[in-house]
Amino acid sequence: MDTSSSFGRYLREVRLAHARSMSDTARGIGVTPQYYSDVERDRRGVLAADKLLSVVQFLCLDEKERTRLYDLAAEGRKRKDVAVPQDFAPYIRENHFVAEALRVARDSEASEAEWQKFIDDLKRRKGRKT
Repeated sequence: MDTSSSFGRYLREVRLAHARSMSDTARGIGVTPQYYSDVERDRRGVLAADKLLSVVQFLCLDEKERTRLYDLAAEGRKRKDVAVPQDFAPYIRENHFVAEALRVARDSEASEAEWQKFIDDLKRRKGRKT
């Protein structure tokens, strides 16, 4: 799939990859087919958080697809209200130390290499490959 897509184009790509029609998907997530069509054509803004979750569930997106969809949604909102992928918000709200860690990283100008080491360490602890 195209990794440089807009939110709407990517949404269309994953829908087609999962062999779902536009109208079935619209009904499955609780919006009108016209509204959904406008979102896929980038004529409307990105879907609200509850509708994004519905898309993820309805299309049974895998982790890579889900992450890309949330990232593109955040990109699409950058000029509006939320520039952070929506799947992070509950985790940050429920774990005060996450926001604190992000502020420390920002204030200390943590490099990509430092973040990558942190990520690799966490993955090793979970037994995941890096």
